[in-house]
Amino acid sequence: MMNTNKLFFILFILILSGSASASEQWLTIQNSSLEPEVGSALDLSSLTQHRDSNFNKTPSISPQGEHFLLGTKPDKNIKFFTATLAISSNSGGYPDHATANRLAVMIKRNGYNAVRVHFTEAMLMTGRSKDFDFDPEQLDRFFYLMNALREQGLYFFVDMLGSWNGAYGDVKGNRWTRGQYDVTLGSLISDTDKLHWLNLAKVLWNKKNPYSNLTTLGDPALAGVMLVNEGDADYLLRSSQDKKLLPPFKNWLLKKYQTNQSVEDKTGGAFDKLSLPSVSEHSALNREFQLFTTEMQTSQLNWMKQQLSNLGFNGPVTSFNTYPSYHNAVTRSQLSFVDQHQYADHPKDGMVESGTSIGMGRLLDGRNRYLDRLAWNRLYGQPFTVSEYGQPFWNPYRWEVAPFTAAYAGFQDWSMIAHFGSAFSVSRPASGKWRTMMVPFEIGVDPTLQAGEKIAAFLFGRGDVSPAKAKLAVKVNPDLAAGYSSDRFVSWQLAQMQYVLGVGLNVNGSGKVNADVKSLQLSSDEDEIATKTIYSKLLAAKVLEDDGWTNPSLQRYQSSTKELKLDLKQNYMTVITKGSVGVMGGAGSKVESPFVSIKVDAGEGAFFACDLGAGDLSQSKRVLLVMSTDSRNSNMTFLDKEETKLDQIGSFPAKIKDASINIEVMQATNLQHWKLYALDFNGRRNMELPMKTLDSGKAQVQIHLAALANKVSPFFELVRE
Repeated sequence: MMNTNKLFFILFILILSGSASASEQWLTIQNSSLEPEVGSALDLSSLTQHRDSNFNKTPSISPQGEHFLLGTKPDKNIKFFTATLAISSNSGGYPDHATANRLAVMIKRNGYNAVRVHFTEAMLMTGRSKDFDFDPEQLDRFFYLMNALREQGLYFFVDMLGSWNGAYGDVKGNRWTRGQYDVTLGSLISDTDKLHWLNLAKVLWNKKNPYSNLTTLGDPALAGVMLVNEGDADYLLRSSQDKKLLPPFKNWLLKKYQTNQSVEDKTGGAFDKLSLPSVSEHSALNREFQLFTTEMQTSQLNWMKQQLSNLGFNGPVTSFNTYPSYHNAVTRSQLSFVDQHQYADHPKDGMVESGTSIGMGRLLDGRNRYLDRLAWNRLYGQPFTVSEYGQPFWNPYRWEVAPFTAAYAGFQDWSMIAHFGSAFSVSRPASGKWRTMMVPFEIGVDPTLQAGEKIAAFLFGRGDVSPAKAKLAVKVNPDLAAGYSSDRFVSWQLAQMQYVLGVGLNVNGSGKVNADVKSLQLSSDEDEIATKTIYSKLLAAKVLEDDGWTNPSLQRYQSSTKELKLDLKQNYMTVITKGSVGVMGGAGSKVESPFVSIKVDAGEGAFFACDLGAGDLSQSKRVLLVMSTDSRNSNMTFLDKEETKLDQIGSFPAKIKDASINIEVMQATNLQHWKLYALDFNGRRNMELPMKTLDSGKAQVQIHLAALANKVSPFFELVRE
């Protein structure tokens, strides 16, 4: 057996020998358990606020309307760091009871305190030929899993209707795609589909769970209801559903104007040749169409709320969560809370099939409207949630998405975020053909997205990033907005202020910014204002102070809390909070704080140090270090050199891309008491890494992923023992 000191010395030399060229290397990860061991550095169960089993009240909305409350006291605000329960036959269906218990514990230990329950009826109706004839085994497993999750203190956000095909039984072809039915659109315009929605609410969500003895609608763990998933008319119109919307639109016009001639006089076209306007069209016809869809959405909302009230549920509800526009803000202002979906990238022409492509969209280059299509949909006076976001596999920059979203969600003071894709897998690989490889939207087995979720648990779940104390509102007149074209929204120039201060819409003054917050309000007619002009206006109004770093001309922004810095030209971002410090970017990127500095020597990714104690790195005795880089399947091949178009998806074991970072820790007078360990994916200490003392008295270590050989992972633990 090799002498321990000699082995330690060899490892130290290997770690210090990393180079930029080595960052192109792909490193094989061993297949392993993904269940964090209790008490390990990856057991994040204490980070977020969970449901007390003795507290039997459903979360409510705060009197100020900005947050979810536990009880009635303002200091009981709760934020939801949320996992997505999106189970399909490809991922093995709902798990057996024993696995459900393990999954529930695992989800809690990953730092989540809530679960978004999505596309439930699609899984329950897979292979069924009669309406509402749920698969009895899958229904039993679903109810058992829901109870296992609630027993871990997790809250629920539930889609009353998730899928296009609802609970219809005679679906031809793939139940998971649009085709024969579209209940999401139908529930806006068809009495038949409205009644289908109501029946689903009764026979699934108001059915007693035999394991909890509660209905989902009557469960105090239910934090909020999404009435219809992605059912706003503007989005459905973009999805080429216009032929179904045209007849009710024409009927609405006739009811409003009485005669064909009157309609033609108002819209400027022949009634018998009338077609729906394009989303960007500025015309009398488009104004009428927007007024029509506003009325249609309001009618649906009021009807569905009344039906749930008849079933005994009067808790928070939301809907219309897809399309960003001033127009949609009108009906959203009538919701209990506003929810939104947005992606930085998305698969095209398939999912795992040869020829499927992605667009390589990223967040740190300033070219993606991802954040403003979330942030500016926030309505002051209502909680704001994001129940879907993503930058899915195989986008090589997806290490950006969870830390970036979580950081700005904390800064913008949102109430919930949920990274879209199943987070439910106890091992890699696991049962189900889509659990034997990485695929888009299966974040539970994706090393890159897993690592990002760990960082997000601290930044948003624990609340390490502070909310903005300065805000900007765009005032929207509902009478005007109801008739705006469906693509009219906050301009790109104005949107950049989301990186500097809190932002949102104020619909006719209904949402008032708190008095203790410095704020400025613009009219929606002023939304084309130039970025540097609005920044100067904010400085002149003393809403912001010149921080010496923010410069719109250089596309460089620092948050008003001074915790977040973003350089869109140099493609990097830093986070410095009391509990977490990190940098996202490529070689040469660095972050320096009083406790720790991190410099990227080679490769690119998200590199963070997070305190595992009370959230204070200056007093820390235990720190989780995360290195999130790109990852892919073994034997994965592409049809183009840019690696955007898939040839073969490959399979596990997964590979991660090499990177090297240099870390310096605050004055370490007792270096012998500091230890650094490489961890496996369930938090076990795999290997101790060497540290040294600099002349300054700081402790230093260089972590080179390739030097970890077959023990490579994104996770490390720094301990003062």
